[in-house]
Amino acid sequence: MGEPLRVIQFGLGPIGGDTARLVAGRPDLRLVGGVDLDPDKVGRSLRAVAESDAVPDAPAVASLAEAPTADLVLHTAGSRLDLIADQLRAVPAAGPDCISSSEELCRPWYRHPEPAAELDRLAAERGVRLQCPSRMIWCASPFTLR
Repeated sequence: MGEPLRVIQFGLGPIGGDTARLVAGRPDLRLVGGVDLDPDKVGRSLRAVAESDAVPDAPAVASLAEAPTADLVLHTAGSRLDLIADQLRAVPAAGPDCISSSEELCRPWYRHPEPAAELDRLAAERGVRLQCPSRMIWCASPFTLR
């Protein structure tokens, strides 16, 4: 096995905390940071936010620009594309691929064609993937990438 994928957890609510704990338990993945917009979480330890000693003691930050370098962003901060588009616009600039739990990313042009087209263009320009697997496979997807 090669080096573990460096992972940023974007969204540190209940789903993000569960995801951070899952990532922390995988030898092929390394949780290197977390992002959340909630001022009550920013600056706190990921370990404290995720309520797990297995999670690194890195601080949660407010943006991807402040986060460590990563290979993958796991985005669990919302479902509606119109509400999370700004968060996702930051992913191509940061460089990693992104898997999101947003159901609307499965068919983003259906309800929100303008931000969908912009995100598609940004990702293509930077050579990154923004994707949402089916909800049925969401929990397994980040762990089957290798």
